Amino acid sequence: MGLTQATLCLISQDGKILLGMKRKDLFGGGKYNGPGGKVNPGETLEQAAVRELREESGLQAELQDLNKVGELTFYFPEGQEKYNQTVHVYQVSKWHGELGNSDEMIWNWFSHQAIPYHQMWDSDKHFLPLILQGKRLKGTFYFNEDRKVKEKDLREVDSL
Repeated sequence: MGLTQATLCLISQDGKILLGMKRKDLFGGGKYNGPGGKVNPGETLEQAAVRELREESGLQAELQDLNKVGELTFYFPEGQEKYNQTVHVYQVSKWHGELGNSDEMIWNWFSHQAIPYHQMWDSDKHFLPLILQGKRLKGTFYFNEDRKVKEKDLREVDSL
């Protein structure tokens, strides 16, 4: 069985990043994250990113306003393999629409210096600062039973 393909959108402007607190009863609940989710059958990665952005935040972007900056694979421990996935990370340069909370997320803007890494996936503190510095990344993260990073391979790449 192949890995689930998913997307993550990073919306950043004026030294701030948009993060949403995921509802507690969902996968990743109680953690801040950007908009994103699974790719549906028949969708391209970019189409999924645009759809998830709209569904979760109310914001709309055009395909040409997506810039792929990361390809990250996450492996969970035995018994949690259904969560194994490759996440395609996009910076979104332009968007329109009105930001609104959804059934899944409650949105907040954070300065780049005040990102709440302690309330995010443990892997985020490793890749997000590098992406915000303008780097493109490929990486693999292995989580332990407590969903802490037990091993990682993260490298900068020229293109994705």
